Amino acid sequence: TELPPLDSYKLEIVDATGRPELVMTLAPVNGRLVANTDRALGAGRHWVRLYSTSEPHSLLREFGVMAE
Repeated sequence: TELPPLDSYKLEIVDATGRPELVMTLAPVNGRLVANTDRALGAGRHWVRLYSTSEPHSLLREFGVMAE
């Protein structure tokens, strides 16, 4: 919530050591961002990061997730 309204966002998922696992560009649909991937994350902690595509080094949000 409360993301700046943009046409697209850069999504990055990294593992617990910060190594990138997935990078993609997403466009919001009906106010939501949905990332469909062709593979599952490995077990353990991962970090989901959102950036502006126009400022790809400016972190907007970061979420920790645990995959089992």
